[in-house]
Amino acid sequence: MQEFADREQIVQALLLVLPVAVLATLVMLLVKSAKKKKSKRKAVGDGAAAAQLIAMPAEPSPVAAAIDAHAALTVKLRDAEADGDNAVLAPIYLELAHTHRAAGRENEAMRALRSAAGIASKFGPRAAHAEARLELAEMAFNAGDLTSACEHWQMAKTALFDDGQRDAQARIERRMKDQGCPTDWVLTDF
Repeated sequence: MQEFADREQIVQALLLVLPVAVLATLVMLLVKSAKKKKSKRKAVGDGAAAAQLIAMPAEPSPVAAAIDAHAALTVKLRDAEADGDNAVLAPIYLELAHTHRAAGRENEAMRALRSAAGIASKFGPRAAHAEARLELAEMAFNAGDLTSACEHWQMAKTALFDDGQRDAQARIERRMKDQGCPTDWVLTDF
């Protein structure tokens, strides 16, 4: 009976230790990868570009590249949020949306675009707000949701106006007219 109790305690201990060990291994791999990338950038910046390019492996697949970019952007986003650097959050969310789309994760891309649009509407930059709204508009339009597309185009048009991008604003207005969107909307709290 004592042998059974000892085995049970060992199993319980393993169940507690195993997740911690896996997490520690993942953290070590992430740190090692970040150090390796940093040293590669430093080597290229130090004039060792030719040697570095010769030693570099073949290009990663687009999905692997998107995963790497996503991981780097997640760290960048976390750091910016921790620092309270609201002005850089929207562009990071835009980049994150692009990595999601490259990996075929449309729902995650849409969430990242909404975050980019919401943050940029409050903290800027206006160009990021416009870009996020334009991408959301195209996604809505491609999904057959003209009402949402028109709303996003209208908000993008306003952001472009506020940013002084009159030519881009005019292009969006033409796109809206071509699709039958009203161009005299007054939108609030979107």
